[in-house]
Amino acid sequence: MTLFMLSGQILPNLDELLEQVARTKLADRREWHLLVHYHRSIVSFGYRSQIDDPAFFLAPQGKTDP
Repeated sequence: MTLFMLSGQILPNLDELLEQVARTKLADRREWHLLVHYHRSIVSFGYRSQIDDPAFFLAPQGKTDP
């Protein structure tokens, strides 16, 4: 099992975290959109984050894909 540290706490396996994110549909939740500053985009017919720094997102498509 691979463990990760965050603020001195041991986190469960990354695969388990990703499964939980998928199961709870985190990317569809309003709380997530608020946290990452997503808003509906008329231009792209989807979402777009107000964050302009590409380093903020882990995924290359993070700015437009919650």
